[in-house]
Amino acid sequence: MHLVRLPIVVFTLTSGVLASETPPTPLAGLIAEAQNNSPEIRAAERGWKAATHVVPQVTSLPDPQFTVQQFSVGSPKPFAGFSNSDFAYIGFGASQALPYPGKLRLKGQVAAREADARHAQADELRLSIAQQVKTAYFNLAYLQSTLLAFERSGATLEQLADTELSRYRTGGGSQAEVLKAQLEHTKVVHEITMHHARMAQLEAW
Repeated sequence: MHLVRLPIVVFTLTSGVLASETPPTPLAGLIAEAQNNSPEIRAAERGWKAATHVVPQVTSLPDPQFTVQQFSVGSPKPFAGFSNSDFAYIGFGASQALPYPGKLRLKGQVAAREADARHAQADELRLSIAQQVKTAYFNLAYLQSTLLAFERSGATLEQLADTELSRYRTGGGSQAEVLKAQLEHTKVVHEITMHHARMAQLEAW
């Protein structure tokens, strides 16, 4: 899960027009935060950067090998007899392994494709996380707008239930009407509770 705190927008009714008391956090900022905090993206980018260093390694010739040989005469000590014997000698050598023509180039192409694949994987992860944030963001906005409607309906139904109960107590209403009003109010309260629960999940995504 990619932790990013989605904003809670509080609405008030001003002259019949909804007004937001807290401006929502820009969606681009939330996406950037989620991407920057994603361990999957960080791991993919590290893998991509490491893969880019493989190309020059596999396209380079192997390190040359250097050797030193010496043959001493008359003593096991190094260079013994070197100045007074024709058989004593010291020699230096070097060798370089040469791969089959085109082999290094092919290795470089394979390594470059691997680096490109890892780069594409990181980009795909970024797009996936951006889409998840957008979905959560707009779902939260929808829940916030519908929650306001439910809260208004709940307040109205609560007043209606109280009115029906008062009428019933004074003999001007029926028990069925009281139960019906209370049931409708309970349904709305349940929806409000479910909305808050879903919003809490989205806010902690």
